[in-house]
Amino acid sequence: MKVGMTVATRSKCKFSVHDAGDILNINHCHFRMVFRWVFIPWLQRELDAYRDRVNNTAKRRDRNKVLPHGVPNLIYNTPEDFGALDFKVRHHVSSF
Repeated sequence: MKVGMTVATRSKCKFSVHDAGDILNINHCHFRMVFRWVFIPWLQRELDAYRDRVNNTAKRRDRNKVLPHGVPNLIYNTPEDFGALDFKVRHHVSSF
C-alpha cells in the first residue's frame, strides 16, 4: 500500500495512512463506529441489570399506599396473590 493511499469502506468512511497517527480523534468515523460497537451493548447490559434489580426487589412498605405491596414482577405475574385484580388484555401475536 502506498503512503497516502485512501481506502473506502462500505460505510463511506475514508481512512488514509496519514490518519493512523490520529487514532483518538473522536471526529474520525472509525472511532465513532468502534465506540458504538462497544458502548451500546455495554449500556444495554447495564440497563437490563438495573431493570431486573428494580423489578425483583420489594419496595419499602408505605401505610398510605392503596396499591399492593411487594416485588413488582410477582405482583404483575400473580396479582390475585396480592389481593389485586388482573386487568391485563391478552392477545396473540397473529392478531397483529
